[in-house]
Amino acid sequence: MFHRSSEILRQDHTLNIFCLPLNGRILPL
Repeated sequence: MFHRSSEILRQDHTLNIFCLPLNGRILPL
Protein backbone atom coordinates (compact mmCIF):
# COMPACT_ATOMS: atom_id res chain seq x y z
CA MET A 1 0.00 0.00 0.00
CA PHE A 2 2.82 2.39 0.86
CA HIS A 3 4.41 1.76 -2.54
CA ARG A 4 1.10 2.51 -4.25
CA SER A 5 0.72 5.74 -2.27
CA SER A 6 4.23 6.82 -3.21
CA GLU A 7 3.52 6.11 -6.87
CA ILE A 8 0.31 8.15 -6.76
CA LEU A 9 2.10 11.09 -5.13
CA ARG A 10 4.81 10.88 -7.78
CA GLN A 11 2.24 10.94 -10.60
CA ASP A 12 0.43 13.88 -8.95
CA HIS A 13 3.74 15.79 -8.70
CA THR A 14 4.41 15.16 -12.41
CA LEU A 15 0.90 16.34 -13.31
CA ASN A 16 1.46 19.53 -11.31
CA ILE A 17 4.73 20.18 -13.18
CA PHE A 18 2.96 19.83 -16.53
CA CYS A 19 -0.15 21.77 -15.45
CA LEU A 20 1.66 24.70 -13.82
CA PRO A 21 2.55 26.39 -17.15
CA LEU A 22 -1.02 25.83 -18.38
CA ASN A 23 -2.75 27.10 -15.25
CA GLY A 24 -0.72 28.94 -12.62
CA ARG A 25 -3.64 28.68 -10.18
CA ILE A 26 -3.00 24.97 -9.58
CA LEU A 27 -1.21 24.06 -6.33
CA PRO A 28 2.35 25.47 -6.42
CA LEU A 29 5.42 23.26 -6.23
